Order: sequence, then structure tokens, then C-alpha cells
Amino acid sequence: MVLIGFAGQSKGPDTVEAEDLLRQTGTVVSDLLASGKEAVLGKAGFHPPIYLCYGPYRIFEPGRHKIHFFMRLKGPPQADNKKEVALIEVATDMGKRIFEKRRVSVQDLSLDKYRPIDLTFNIPFRFELGYRVKFLGKVDLLIDRMEVVDSQGMEGEI
Repeated sequence: MVLIGFAGQSKGPDTVEAEDLLRQTGTVVSDLLASGKEAVLGKAGFHPPIYLCYGPYRIFEPGRHKIHFFMRLKGPPQADNKKEVALIEVATDMGKRIFEKRRVSVQDLSLDKYRPIDLTFNIPFRFELGYRVKFLGKVDLLIDRMEVVDSQGMEGEI
């Protein structure tokens, strides 16, 4: 394996605003509840079920890490609480190698605030990682940001 770095390339862990990431679908909208006052909106019946955001491809050292995906519903869901609304993932190799993933359902989220949806993952050696949110197209969904902490920030959880 060859790992190529670039001058000034960012290293994880850190916080990334969803509106600053790449996306295949969705729209950046104003949202006073979002940390940067903007979020990425996936609108059911309008945006196709593909990635609302992905990236930022930061270098991570080996070890255990946790990522918090801050998400919320936009408008009351027209479905039961167990309906899946998104798939969150941590991946490398342009998305081919997934370290961890989780399905997010209506019951995991709320309308009035962003809730952190957590993924804990372990990487065996230095990798360039991206985080992504796949919109499933079933209910309106807002993505605010992703916050990553390393094993030092997870004391008592390991």
C-alpha cells in the first residue's frame, strides 16, 4: 500500500460541516439550529436516494475512534418510527472498504434539535478516511456536521 500525502492535508480527528463536503444529492439550506447556521437537506420524493454528503478524506492514525453524525428530521415523518431514513458510514479506498456502518431510523432523530448518531470504528494502520451519509429518500432529513474523537477522547468507553 502506498499512502500519498499532500502539503497542508488535514489530519483527523476533527469537526466537519456537512455543507462543506461533497454531495451527490441534497441542497444546502439555512437552519438556525445547525452549528454553522446551514445544513444539507434531503427532501423525500424530490432528492434521489444517494449520498447527501461524503468526504473529507483526512489522514487517521491507527486506533479506535468515534464519529458523531449530527442529524435531525425536517417536518413530521409520514411513517412509523422504525422506518430507516439514512445509512451512515466510515470508509476508505474511495468508499470500497467500509470500516463501520449503521442504519438510522426515524426513532433515532427528532424535529427540534440535532442528535448525534454515533459510530465507533477501529483502524489497523494509517488511513485516509471519509465519512458519508446515504439518504434513503423516505423522509425529509437534515445533516449538520460530523465530529470525530480518537481513543484519548473516549476514556471510559474503550
